[in-house]
Amino acid sequence: MKDIRYMLRPVALGLGALLLSATAALAAGRPFVVPLSPQAGGDQDGSGLASLTLNPGTGEVCYTITVANIGEPTEPAFGLGAAHIHDVATGGIFIDLETDWTASDGGFTTTGCTEADRGAILAIFQDPSAYYVNIHTSEFPAGAIRGLLG
Repeated sequence: MKDIRYMLRPVALGLGALLLSATAALAAGRPFVVPLSPQAGGDQDGSGLASLTLNPGTGEVCYTITVANIGEPTEPAFGLGAAHIHDVATGGIFIDLETDWTASDGGFTTTGCTEADRGAILAIFQDPSAYYVNIHTSEFPAGAIRGLLG
């Protein structure tokens, strides 16, 4: 009996360490790297990359997005940002990224963080393929380029 407890101790310690590291990872947020490409009706020359970190603990979505060959990202309507996370099922804006774009080498870049509902972030964690990042321009107000989170 004594031998079994000694054999189980490393297993228990390993499980505890795994749980602790998973909790720490959730506290720091979950990263997503999303290649952006043209879709039907989008800018066929466009490309980009969105690096996102979604953190349900802080209620934040932080991002760095770089785009090229789409023109300057713009709001599709007054009061809406130029980049969003959309729900695939409805096409509606799920999280507005509240971007501020600057010209960069051959394109535009934005970096920042925005507040988001904890439930919305957890919904994305549960099914990332049900959400996509969409970048809008004046020429393509429905979206120049986009990419699925999962």
